[in-house]
Amino acid sequence: MKYLIFDFETVPDPEHNWKPPEDQPNKFPPIPVHKIVSIGGMLLSVNELGTDSKNKVLWFGNFGFPNDELSMILGFLKMCEHENPELVSYNGRGFDLCVLEHRCMRWGVSAPHIFEWNFRNRYKEQGHMDLQDLLTNFGASSRSKLADICVLLGMPGKMDVDGSKVSEMIAAGKQQEVDSYCLCDVVETAWLLVRFLHLRGDISTTTNYNVVHAIRTACIAKDDNMLNKLLELTNIDRLSLEDQKDVLEQAIRRSLADLPKEDNDYDPDLPF
Repeated sequence: MKYLIFDFETVPDPEHNWKPPEDQPNKFPPIPVHKIVSIGGMLLSVNELGTDSKNKVLWFGNFGFPNDELSMILGFLKMCEHENPELVSYNGRGFDLCVLEHRCMRWGVSAPHIFEWNFRNRYKEQGHMDLQDLLTNFGASSRSKLADICVLLGMPGKMDVDGSKVSEMIAAGKQQEVDSYCLCDVVETAWLLVRFLHLRGDISTTTNYNVVHAIRTACIAKDDNMLNKLLELTNIDRLSLEDQKDVLEQAIRRSLADLPKEDNDYDPDLPF
């Protein structure tokens, strides 16, 4: 299975001349006001039944050219059309893809293929896995921030930059830093995807380990300061479940201890 994990960074579009209300200076702009300044993505191959060579990062980077929103949009759409991947996001259904559709209209971009996929159906995973939707049972529980879930799994979550600083960074000409920040969100979303697939029983602990380290290797290859800091602050053993094997095995043995003897046949291949 091919997954395209993605994240958009946006700023208020100067064409709108939008300003927040005086009594709400931190009000988040409405969807039509946003302009895309960075799109990060990772094309990830995950195959439980395949060899290790099937579990790898096929592509990792930013779409398009700096300060060229249209090239970013067209690059993203072209990969979606060519690779036909499963899209993966965190709140991408509620924000990123909505912004994309509005900006396509702004630029006159026709994108019929994105309306042919099932990803527009919130309750079908085929086409688009919005991890925020899936981890809140489609809104049945309160929404969690991506950063909070990342910390749970051994990642740092937000570091020195968050979304509120993007406009200031773009105004200061720090496009490369914004691109790097966007890629950090992509990496943490990708690692969250891997753990979710393991949670659901789609992949084994061994595959979880292999894919987590494949993503780490792709980050190292970028030789980017912000990505390097992300790696430094990540507990890779917790993330890859390397430090959980003995703990889980002992817990399973304890849980089996009180079962009737005929049901107490320990299986060393239990899917933990």
